[in-house]
Amino acid sequence: MRAHSLFPLLLLCALFGVFPAPVAHAASTTVTPPRLALVEGEASFWRPGAEDWVPARRNLPFAAGDELWTGADGRVETQVGPNAFLRAAPRTRLSFDRIDADVLQVGIATGTASFDLTALPRGRSIEVGTPNGAYTLRTPGYYRFDVDERATALTTRRGGRADIAFANGLAAALGSDETLLLAGTDTPTVERHRADAPDAWDRWNFDRTDELLAAADSARRVPAEVYGAADLDRYGAWREVPEYGTVWEPAQVAPGWAPYSDGNWVYDPGYGWTWVDDAPWGWAPFHYGRWVVVRERWMWAPGPPVRRPAYAPALVGWLGPAGAAGVGWVALGWGEPALPWWGRRDVVGRPWWGGWGGPRVVNRRVLRDRDGYRLRPADIRYVNCDIDRAVVVAPPDRLPRGDRDWRRLPRDEVRRWRPAERQPQRLQPLPVSLAPWTGRAARPPQRVEERPLVHTRAPDDVRQRLRGIGLQAPERTAPAPRVVQPGVLMPRELPSRRAPEGFGVDRGGRPAAPPPPGFDATRQGQPAAGDAGGRPTGDGRGSGWRPPFVGGARDGAGAPAPDGRNRPAAGSGDAGAAPGRGAAPGPRGEAAGAAPARGGDAAAAGPSPRALGREGTAMQRLQEMQQRQATEAVERAAQEHAREAQAQQRQASEREAQGRAREAQAQQRRLLEAQQRQAAEAAARSAQGGARDNQAMQRLQEMQQRQAAERAAQGQAREAQAQQRRLQEAQQRQAEHAAQGQAREAQQRRLQEAQQRARAPDAAQQPSPRPQAPAEQRGIGRLRNLDCPSGTCN
Repeated sequence: MRAHSLFPLLLLCALFGVFPAPVAHAASTTVTPPRLALVEGEASFWRPGAEDWVPARRNLPFAAGDELWTGADGRVETQVGPNAFLRAAPRTRLSFDRIDADVLQVGIATGTASFDLTALPRGRSIEVGTPNGAYTLRTPGYYRFDVDERATALTTRRGGRADIAFANGLAAALGSDETLLLAGTDTPTVERHRADAPDAWDRWNFDRTDELLAAADSARRVPAEVYGAADLDRYGAWREVPEYGTVWEPAQVAPGWAPYSDGNWVYDPGYGWTWVDDAPWGWAPFHYGRWVVVRERWMWAPGPPVRRPAYAPALVGWLGPAGAAGVGWVALGWGEPALPWWGRRDVVGRPWWGGWGGPRVVNRRVLRDRDGYRLRPADIRYVNCDIDRAVVVAPPDRLPRGDRDWRRLPRDEVRRWRPAERQPQRLQPLPVSLAPWTGRAARPPQRVEERPLVHTRAPDDVRQRLRGIGLQAPERTAPAPRVVQPGVLMPRELPSRRAPEGFGVDRGGRPAAPPPPGFDATRQGQPAAGDAGGRPTGDGRGSGWRPPFVGGARDGAGAPAPDGRNRPAAGSGDAGAAPGRGAAPGPRGEAAGAAPARGGDAAAAGPSPRALGREGTAMQRLQEMQQRQATEAVERAAQEHAREAQAQQRQASEREAQGRAREAQAQQRRLLEAQQRQAAEAAARSAQGGARDNQAMQRLQEMQQRQAAERAAQGQAREAQAQQRRLQEAQQRQAEHAAQGQAREAQQRRLQEAQQRARAPDAAQQPSPRPQAPAEQRGIGRLRNLDCPSGTCN
């Protein structure tokens, strides 16, 4: 009954093509993790849940919560995006607080670090948290951070622009080729000026990026989203193989080497078991593409280019022995599917070709579009299992401990191993699995670990993930980050202050610029403050006004004058206010509350009630006028600020649109160049193939001609030999006939002689009549007698 009820639904699906599409990228639940690409000197790594800090290893993929510390002689490089790099100088602490598709959140507690972003994907930003503020990097450019216990300095170059959120909720924007020094948290002070000339650290960053981008050979064959492609040019060579297209061959590997045999299995809280290879080039070939064997040598095949490469923690087929304990793995061959052990539960264990642009191959057979639905993991026979010592096996209880006591199987021992897609889930991670390395590793000072950072969003909490895999979540030793929401945008020209004495960034001894005209606190949503009687001060700002980010007196005495000196608030309304200090003038121009022009007691010389009434009305009008002026000034300042913010947003949008347009043009150019190269290579291959075919045809014709000539010569020789044999046979027959005639004649003569001897005795006894000759002979005799009458003719 149920089969009959499902048949109409299946028929409709077949008619209208309503079938679920293959899951291409379902296993890629997160973006490509940052890659530790370079380690020089002393550098340490820590992952939440691990036993302790360990030496940092190249090709390590970072997860949320990971931290790095560089020693006195150490520096590191991390690739954080396509042609985007983060580099840390000695004595720098970095933390990767959040790794999402739209934002990468990095913390810098101390030290010097630079982001060299030659490209930044659309819709993705980088947030840098420091003890003084949060910095959002939205455009390609060069960003240098110098952080110590007192202040944070950001220097932008090459078109870099940043949005800054202070710890007190205020915000600012920084343009290109500028430096902004931010000191303090609750009451920050700021210095802004043009960027100084690049120093040795900046120049090393520029040279390093140029060196990586100069790897043009790999850039033409591997998309920029595949990290570590620049290492392939230095450690191997590219080949063209008719069966697989473009392949890469490592230059220096040990005899009998096989992929996924020199490295460690590391547990990543986001991706699960992840392969970290020992080779300096060991990132791209172990997280993308497939491995093939050509002329008994291992080569990495990236496959046809795809628009969005998909990262995988490892591209291996897991194996298990029949009726025994053990875990094995082998590199996937050309077009073979991965069986993900990471990602959503509905895609774990299902055949997956994410990021692969070539044909889908199972058991040496190319699948059609929907063959993958009927494919069972147990039916897969990995092609590289037929390669001697390509399968690596290990005890299941030793692999999570980071031990390398595994061995490689000969071909005859592989037959009892079968695909086991659930093997990774059976391996229980241990604390040592998070960082399975040993060695001396320095850790940052305690004061650095206890320094809180400022972010605009809360970092990712990895403790829940650790508890989900059965590991104990570490107790938080560092204080919780300070999460702020950017509020009012500060004016473009901020007051300038000298850097703290001894700060790491050289400011060149620039003199402090005068503070700009201030703005009222109502820009932050607060009413203007007045004096004790509710009246505005003489400068129209209110006695509670503070110029932002300017040091000096911050009490109610007044605001700094344009010359930088503090002055008392005018019009405070106190009876003891000194005349001529900015008090509100009376109707005749006298200062309110000033001493009378004539001497005497103030009470005796006081004005009449009527005069006081007129003066009060005038004062009230003056106060209303000043209040309107102050309100208008605030409104104008707010409008000006809004226009400036709109202009900045418009400029940012235009820059972003221009960047996207340039990126699209660059991608189009690269695509066209790739198509042209492919067409040229195809034409060259076709021309070479045509030339080879012509040469082969010519050689074939020549060979056929030679064979025909040889056959003709052989036929002529055979015919001549036959004629010679026939002639010889004829001559022999003639000789035989002549010999037979002579023998017959001799025999006849002997017979006649015998007959004559037999007749001779009878003739001697009696004469016998002369025998008559035949008529013909008699006629002939008569003729002879006629010719010879005398009888003497012979």
